[in-house]
Amino acid sequence: NDRFNAQAGAAFYHLSRPEFLTYSGSPERMYSRIAVHANFHFANNYMDRIAIEPRFQAFIQGPSTEVNVGLMVALLLQEGSKYTAFNKGYAVNFGVYYRVLDSFSPSVELEIGGITIGFAYDTNLSGLTRVTYGRGGSEVYLKSQNPNKFLNFSRKPSFI
Repeated sequence: NDRFNAQAGAAFYHLSRPEFLTYSGSPERMYSRIAVHANFHFANNYMDRIAIEPRFQAFIQGPSTEVNVGLMVALLLQEGSKYTAFNKGYAVNFGVYYRVLDSFSPSVELEIGGITIGFAYDTNLSGLTRVTYGRGGSEVYLKSQNPNKFLNFSRKPSFI
């Protein structure tokens, strides 16, 4: 009876490699970009109010690459109502993201229904640390998820 959910996606941008002018006036072609992501949600009957959520995303555009991995622990505070949809359900997530060879970001999120409001703080781990002394910057973000993972139409309440 373990609960498992997975989401994955990919996108390809600038297929035609459009041309643009630089500040110096010389024309250049834009690199194509590939984006991939995956999110997982693990919960079981023994810890039905706690879930583990590994996350991954990667972006490749020409010579530039960015890879992010994260692990969040979700604490279910209120399950969504099944029949009336008045209560959307909410949870608090705590965790960390790692941008490979660049930064480390502790994060906290509040999920209300299909909307997530989050806060993260980047700490530099790369060669930039010599200049910034490891300080980074704060980030506030908003994201939407459909369908709402708090609504469960099975007979037993669960996190998924």
